[in-house]
Amino acid sequence: MYLYGGIPKGYDVVAFDFYMSTMLLDDLHAHTLSWLAERYPDAGCRQFANTDMASLRKKLSFFAKE
Repeated sequence: MYLYGGIPKGYDVVAFDFYMSTMLLDDLHAHTLSWLAERYPDAGCRQFANTDMASLRKKLSFFAKE
């Protein structure tokens, strides 16, 4: 939902995941995605292997491009 243009037309945002925002913005979680991919590859986390938060933020449509 976030990687390819944000929320689709016709949908409204009715909630916000504060833990996700903490993960995205806190350096403490810089390698959380790789950790999840290593421990839970069959739970859909495999796609985040060798990914850090900084590289993910660059792909998210709601973060300003620097």
